[in-house]
Amino acid sequence: HLLPGSRIAIIKFGLSFVSNKIFPEVSVARNLLRSADLVICTGGDIFSSDYGSFEPFLVPLREALLGGASVVQLALSIGPFKTTKEANLWRDVALRCRLITTRELRSYEYITNKLNIPLDRVYHTADTAFLLEAPPKEFIKAMAQFYGLRNDQPTLALAPSHGVSMYSKSDYPQYFKVWKSVIDHASKKMGLQVLLIPHVQRDEVVEDDCILCTELVRRCGFDPSVRMASGDLTASELKGLISTCDLVVAERMHAAIAGLSSGKPTALIGYSVKAFGVAADFFGDEHLEGEHVIPVKDFLRDGYAIQWLEERWADHERTGEIIRKRLPEVRARAMKNFDLIENLMMQSNLGKS
Repeated sequence: HLLPGSRIAIIKFGLSFVSNKIFPEVSVARNLLRSADLVICTGGDIFSSDYGSFEPFLVPLREALLGGASVVQLALSIGPFKTTKEANLWRDVALRCRLITTRELRSYEYITNKLNIPLDRVYHTADTAFLLEAPPKEFIKAMAQFYGLRNDQPTLALAPSHGVSMYSKSDYPQYFKVWKSVIDHASKKMGLQVLLIPHVQRDEVVEDDCILCTELVRRCGFDPSVRMASGDLTASELKGLISTCDLVVAERMHAAIAGLSSGKPTALIGYSVKAFGVAADFFGDEHLEGEHVIPVKDFLRDGYAIQWLEERWADHERTGEIIRKRLPEVRARAMKNFDLIENLMMQSNLGKS
């Protein structure tokens, strides 16, 4: 839809402009941002108080604004900020953005009611990952067979986060102990085959879910009823595997979205607004906490996670029906992100009619 000569930049993660001498690519990025006509910032929940300072993520947006670009914050979870200073840092940039969309209602209400961002530039949409296509059915079937998943036994998908104990300031040995107990109970007591989903794979050890999942498989004695989706799989391929499962329990947001967008019964383990917000858009606020979403602090209580898992399994068919009923509406809101961008491009004389 871009007119010839128009330039668009999409920012997945913030750029920290430290020093041109140390990082010469900073000058290239700065020039690209300042010469762009449209800059779109994605990144989930980068603008929150959960991961330390988010100010580096604002830097590229400020650079784009200096160059006169139309800036968009797309399908984000935002806040709640712990301090007025943090709120003002984000709000100062947000007030100069042309468009802000939130992937759940809680963020929308927070920034419009609490931070007073004008309603004419903020929209409640949904995460664009709800539109991600899974591979063809035969390809998914072949993957499931390759990873040893049986057709005659129900499957539980688990997507633990190697970084959540750090972000939630939880005790890692207790965290690992609870996850192993959940796996043991599901495979030995509930008769489920378990598929571990290492959804985030990063160079940083603390963020690499492969490390956590591999150690869990190892501690389970390489039990054949406990599988791991190992290898450099794409997000689409992981979604395909998740879509074969009967229940999904996820700490990782996009593993949860893969389950929800596949119409599968999905429960979340949360430590920030994003898990509660995305789940609330499907299930509402009533009985949300402790039912469809469990806070990390409760997950780590001895015996509580197992009890919660059994409750989720007992209720998984009803949960799946709720999700499938709401899914068309959520997918339509995800598509709305692109309609809004197209409208902005037309208003800014960047798009073709």
